[in-house]
Amino acid sequence: MLSLRIISILFAVMLFCFISFFVAAEENGSLDDLFDDPAEDILATETDIDHRKQFEETEQIVIRRSFTSTAASSVGWIGFPQFNDLYEGFETTAGAVAEARLSFTAKPSPLFGMGGSFYTEVDYKNGIPDWTNIIIDELYGDYILLDKAFFRMGKFPMKWGNGRLFTPGDLMVLSEKGLAFRANLPTVMDGVTFVSLANTYYDTKPGSSFSMTDDLVNAILLEKIFGNVLFSLGAKSHFKQNESTKALASIKTVVLKTDIFTDFILCYDIDNNPNFQTLAGFFREWEKLKIYGEYYFDGLVERNKGHNIGLATGYKNIFSGPIDTGIEWRHAFVDNSGRVFPAISFSPWSLIKINFGIPILYGNDATRIILEDRDEDDKEDPNYYMPSKRGLSFLFSVRLSYSF
Repeated sequence: MLSLRIISILFAVMLFCFISFFVAAEENGSLDDLFDDPAEDILATETDIDHRKQFEETEQIVIRRSFTSTAASSVGWIGFPQFNDLYEGFETTAGAVAEARLSFTAKPSPLFGMGGSFYTEVDYKNGIPDWTNIIIDELYGDYILLDKAFFRMGKFPMKWGNGRLFTPGDLMVLSEKGLAFRANLPTVMDGVTFVSLANTYYDTKPGSSFSMTDDLVNAILLEKIFGNVLFSLGAKSHFKQNESTKALASIKTVVLKTDIFTDFILCYDIDNNPNFQTLAGFFREWEKLKIYGEYYFDGLVERNKGHNIGLATGYKNIFSGPIDTGIEWRHAFVDNSGRVFPAISFSPWSLIKINFGIPILYGNDATRIILEDRDEDDKEDPNYYMPSKRGLSFLFSVRLSYSF
């Protein structure tokens, strides 16, 4: 049997030859974000829940395999095009990426389980195939104690806070980059969660040892439901001198089938100076239409100018066909800059998905919308795919996905 690497290489080469005309450097992550379904909201706690049964499966081992290959193209102008010279500031990029992934979940007993996800990819961003090593996305173990405590240890993602466009309340945003231990007590209040993190970005220099006090991050989240209102209170703290301590208070409810939520974040910098951030927003979904908007204030911006707003909407199966469309708008008042991003997505054939978008930036060249929280190594960050300093761009991508 051919190895996973040989199979994925052959798959990537065939796809690359087929759609090399369209290849590009920006992958389609930012386009897909306009159509992704948000996380399911849970505002009520059922009584007499058998928590152990939630972890019991008829299939003790489930293995999932998938191949995904994406090619994209991008053209645009630094700033905005000058009609007297359209070639001034004009740029075009091309690239492709193929990924082979293996995921599994296992339940050897009703009390113990484990799961993981591994992948390797080849990137044609620079025109030359660049293979990565096998990367571990997730690898964790679960254990249930007396049907009242649920433990998970390993590498896995977590999400706190309510924001979708802006996420200042997500104290666990980098949790999947390192090792974590989580203990959940669902029968205490309406949920108590303890977390300890040993993240890669807290690693000490090579040759030095790990310190429990300097490199271990501790967090706690308390949840309580009153009627149809969910209250959450969380905090993350550690002793390392160059990192801040943060506290989170969240409120979420449903009014006339519309989710209403707010986050309050208090953080202390390395000099123990307090700073305040807040988020407020709404989300409403119909059969085909969804819309959500958010207001975000960042007290870290000087002179209290850290006001931001965002609005996004998506519509599925427009014109009664398999075409989805959406638009996202973000605006930062500190420099009156922002981004408008309309896009469409459709699947003309089985396993094939095509995206097309036109991101438009306005304001300063170094717009805050693009530069804030940008992680050049994080392909899950939508800003990673945005062409920096381009006032007008046209993005096109083709994705082939196959799971078995």
